[in-house]
Amino acid sequence: MSVANEKEEEITRQLVKKKKDTRVYNTTIEIKKIMENWLRLFSINFGWIKDFNKIILQYIKEYKLLKIIEGYDYIVNNAKFSPSGKEIIVSCNDGVIRIIEIKTKKVIKQFMLSSINENKNAINDAEFSLDGNMIVSCTDDNIQLWDVITEKQIKQFEENFILIMSVKFSYDNKMIVSSSADNIIRLWDINTGQQIKSFQGHSDIITYIDFSFHNQFILSSSYDKTIRLWNVTTGSQLFLLKGHQDVIVKSLFSYDCHFIVSCSFDKTIRLWDFLSLSSSLSSSSSIPIHVLKGHSDIITDIQFSPDHQTIISCSMDKTIRIWDIQTGFPLHTWIAHSQGILGLDISFDASNILTFSEDQTIRLWG
Repeated sequence: MSVANEKEEEITRQLVKKKKDTRVYNTTIEIKKIMENWLRLFSINFGWIKDFNKIILQYIKEYKLLKIIEGYDYIVNNAKFSPSGKEIIVSCNDGVIRIIEIKTKKVIKQFMLSSINENKNAINDAEFSLDGNMIVSCTDDNIQLWDVITEKQIKQFEENFILIMSVKFSYDNKMIVSSSADNIIRLWDINTGQQIKSFQGHSDIITYIDFSFHNQFILSSSYDKTIRLWNVTTGSQLFLLKGHQDVIVKSLFSYDCHFIVSCSFDKTIRLWDFLSLSSSLSSSSSIPIHVLKGHSDIITDIQFSPDHQTIISCSMDKTIRIWDIQTGFPLHTWIAHSQGILGLDISFDASNILTFSEDQTIRLWG
């Protein structure tokens, strides 16, 4: 027997020994299939057995389709979990924000704009505040703040916008940040409805913005193929990240602010060490920790798992992929829809993933 085969069998024995505790796989055959796949795809350093076993046993699992929400006659621009994970907020092209109860798959609340114009008033983005009491949404030319209980609009934020792409609450629910096609990031005070400051530096459409957990920084991604980090207090640009070869769809912080992840039209995901960047004297970097490759089409969305151990991605190639942050290895891939996947979200307790697609279904996985 070759040394490689002996090592492979030793790995398999260790995995089988822990099988009862992990409840990840029901048979030794399934474990061996995973090992064969990993050994074929990657050159494994066999001195790293403990970490390798830990990753296999903890993170790889077969995600199952739990529910399909379908039969709706509107276009879904975005869908996200509520803080409780029991509802989904859906941004729709008909100017309506719908709250769908996952258990019943029924619309339980609707937030409707006062004037409807099919093209101008489509809801491009919407999300719950962290406490679940408010919703922020955006159309092409304004931002709306809603009361969840009364289903009434609290206020509207107006500016000479050109196509608002995304909006996001700060984690303390005191501010809103918006990105738009005029290459400007705007920061708003929720109580007064007034603009606090603007951030300028991108040379093309800003696709997405994100707050760091302590609301000290804003991260932005753009058609100009750059990611920029901004100081919320001063409004100054702190870092410029380069490397993607095409439009950057999204970039965001991990919950512990250790990492930044980004995805692009170039079919790659890049993982950056934010702690190293923040301690660096350089204001520009093009060296990520990992460049994750595997998707065969545009990557439309990414999310960190709440435990900071994995990245979940989806693509127009119809697949969802789960990646290990430590190694950059793909842990699990499956075809989730019959057409391209437009976006995903992960529940706060990490128990479920939702996806929405060109096939006009919203799917829940767990």
